[in-house]
Amino acid sequence: MRGIIHPGKYSLSAGQVVNLLGGMRTIAVAAPAPNGDPLVGPMDGWFLHGKFFFSSSDDAIRIRGLRRRPRASIAYFEGERFLLNAHGHAELMYAGHPDVGEIDAIFRDHYGSSAFDWSGRGGLRAARR
Repeated sequence: MRGIIHPGKYSLSAGQVVNLLGGMRTIAVAAPAPNGDPLVGPMDGWFLHGKFFFSSSDDAIRIRGLRRRPRASIAYFEGERFLLNAHGHAELMYAGHPDVGEIDAIFRDHYGSSAFDWSGRGGLRAARR
C-alpha cells in the first residue's frame, strides 16, 4: 500500500476526513451472524469523535452476532474517488450508557425521535482499537 499511497496526494488529513464524513452517511457494515458467518449491509452511520455510530433493532441478526463476537468492519465510499475502512471492536450501547447522550441527541435531531423509542432499537458504536 505504501507504494500507491502518497500523503497529501492520494490521502486526506484527519480534518479533511472529519469534514467529508459530517452528518449522516450510508456506510457498509460487516458484522458476524450468530453462527459466525460474515454479513455486510448498508446502514445509516455517523462519524463522531473518531468512531462510527449506527443503530439497529435489538433482535437484528447483526446485533445478535455482535453480542457473541463484538468485531465489525465499516466501509464508506464516496463514488470511485474515496474509500474509508475502519475495523475494530463494536460496543453495544443501550439507554443509560454513559456515552449515549451525544449520539442520541444526533439521532433525535435527524429522525425526530430517539433510537431507543423504536421498539427495542439500540445504538451501536464501532470503535477502532
